[in-house]
Amino acid sequence: MTKNYFWSRTLAALSVAVLCLAVTGRAADDVTVRIEAQPTSLAAGQQLDLTVSISGAMLQVGQPQIAGLESFTVAGTSQNSSFNFINGRTSVSVAYEYSLFANQVGAFTLGPATVQVKGKTYSSNTVQVTVGAGGSGAQPANPAAPANPAASRQSQPQAPAEAPSGGASSPDGSVFIQGNADRREVFVGEQVIYTFGFFYRTRLVENPEYIPPTFNGFWVEQIDQNAVQSTRNVNGMTFVVQELRYALFPTTAGEAAITPAGLNYVVSDIWNFFDRPRRFQLRTNPVSVKVKALPESGRPDVFNGAVGKFTLSAKLDKNEVKQGEPVTLEVTVSGTGNIKTLQEPNLPGLKDFDVYSSKSEENIERTAGGIGGKKTFRYVIVPRKPGSFGWDGVDYAYFDPAVEKYVLLHSQPVKFTVTPSEAGREAPGYRLAPEKVLTLGEDIHYIKENLDLLRAHSGSPLEGFGFWGAHALPLLCLGLALAWRRHRGRLMSDMGYARLRRSGRRLTAHLKEASRAVAAGKAPEAFAALDRALIDFIGDKLNTEARGMVTEQILELLESRKLDSSLVSEVRQCLEHFAFARFAPSQVSAAEAATWCERVKQLASSLERAL
Repeated sequence: MTKNYFWSRTLAALSVAVLCLAVTGRAADDVTVRIEAQPTSLAAGQQLDLTVSISGAMLQVGQPQIAGLESFTVAGTSQNSSFNFINGRTSVSVAYEYSLFANQVGAFTLGPATVQVKGKTYSSNTVQVTVGAGGSGAQPANPAAPANPAASRQSQPQAPAEAPSGGASSPDGSVFIQGNADRREVFVGEQVIYTFGFFYRTRLVENPEYIPPTFNGFWVEQIDQNAVQSTRNVNGMTFVVQELRYALFPTTAGEAAITPAGLNYVVSDIWNFFDRPRRFQLRTNPVSVKVKALPESGRPDVFNGAVGKFTLSAKLDKNEVKQGEPVTLEVTVSGTGNIKTLQEPNLPGLKDFDVYSSKSEENIERTAGGIGGKKTFRYVIVPRKPGSFGWDGVDYAYFDPAVEKYVLLHSQPVKFTVTPSEAGREAPGYRLAPEKVLTLGEDIHYIKENLDLLRAHSGSPLEGFGFWGAHALPLLCLGLALAWRRHRGRLMSDMGYARLRRSGRRLTAHLKEASRAVAAGKAPEAFAALDRALIDFIGDKLNTEARGMVTEQILELLESRKLDSSLVSEVRQCLEHFAFARFAPSQVSAAEAATWCERVKQLASSLERAL
């Protein structure tokens, strides 16, 4: 009986152990995905917080793919992870949080969210979200609000202020932006003032993020280097106003476009300790400017492209000089318009003079009315013979868009006297032509002892490479100068071109930051720098702001450019590993980060060739 009892106990213990192992193995493969939205009823332009929670015994999981995000803008993402080890079981919980803004009114279904774990697909539930017109949606719920009279007063909705044309307003009207051009129909070269205004009368948790527009088809001059702050009354309410102004000069006839400017900001209820900061984004309307070509009729021969309103003056630094000595002619064009692009005037006939153009000098004035100032051209003139000389004046033409006519300016007369040089000879100091070499004492020659050193020289000097090279060098320098000027102009007027040109420098800076973190043994900081390096590089190459995008949006952008699937897969692996490394720092090392640095360099090189 004792023996049977022993075997019965043993068999029962083995059965329990096998059952526990089976349950544990099944639980280890369990993955739960859940999606939540807060609030589920809101107004267009309000923030929606979407959370995807993933839990189970997985070591690594990538970002979920969420259905229904097409009608929303993702303003920001964050991720939280936790690891638990209980009774021999490892459990991982990951929460992805998304800040969304509704782009249109209606009822929408968000979800399911799907993730891939060890080759298996897991899906979540779905949530229903209702978006009403601006100001009609429900405010975000705040269940933890304390019973504080001051807090109640603060949370009461206030009368919204009407945003000026070209702008966008927050649901409660406490913040709005505007972007307007003072003219919508102009001539080529006519000045247009574009003003971006930020109006607010609420507490901002952090500095807002300004996203400047792209000015397509304009030469751009920024009037305000820093935002001009003031207060203004709008619909009976006082707002703090920050404005940035740009002077735009259209370069070609047709339609010139200004893309929407944007502002991302965060607000919070200062009376409610438990209130979560809320993120909002606003976008102005795009602006289109019709650009007319300059008329052909009435165009003076001396017109060289100046548009605006200008005056002209000309003067000499002295009225009497000796033959062969220089005199400086100074011609100044002043007024309002694009001073930097003013071309030098055509001087009257100077056949009895050597004329050397020196340099031009600009004095730019930036005011609320736009860009103006003056540009001075200086010429060094060397008279070849004595006498009385002068010109009736210097001519300069510009187009005045206010009256839609060409205006011909005429400076005051310029006259001076040239006296003979000493001994009646021309001074050689400023002549470019070589002087005639005189041979003196032909009866005396030097004795040449080593005849082997003498070489016969024949042929024309015009056949040498050095001769033609010396003549081609100025043309080459001029071409390089024009190319550099065009490059600088595009940097100021074309944001996409500027981002493309700086992509390599930004990538190098991020990689250096990652290398320093690796050297210091800070693996999480190294992976964060690598994440920024790859995302900013892709954003610069595609001329888009990729930092606020989730991984799937970035991959969709790359796939739209018809990139090789293996290259897109490599980008996915990098971004997902960087996210895992940042939120599971204990499972990565500095040595591993160094390996990923080289991998990102190679990936950036492949993207450079593909994009």
